[in-house]
Amino acid sequence: MEVRQENLVLLEQAEKQLRQRSIERLLVAVDFLTYLVDREENEATQELLEIPGVEAAFSRGIARS
Repeated sequence: MEVRQENLVLLEQAEKQLRQRSIERLLVAVDFLTYLVDREENEATQELLEIPGVEAAFSRGIARS
C-alpha cells in the first residue's frame, strides 16, 4: 500500500507542476516522457533478443501464423 500511496503523491506533484507550465514546456515534458517510454521498450526488446534462440523461436512462431 505504501508504494501506491507514494505513486499517488508523485503523480499529484507532477500534475501540480505541469499545470503551472506554458504550452511550450508541456510539449517538452510530453516529448521527454515519450522518450523515456520508447527507451524502456527498446531496453526490454534488447533483453529479449539477448536470450539464446529467441529470434529463431519468434520467426518460427510468425511462420506458423
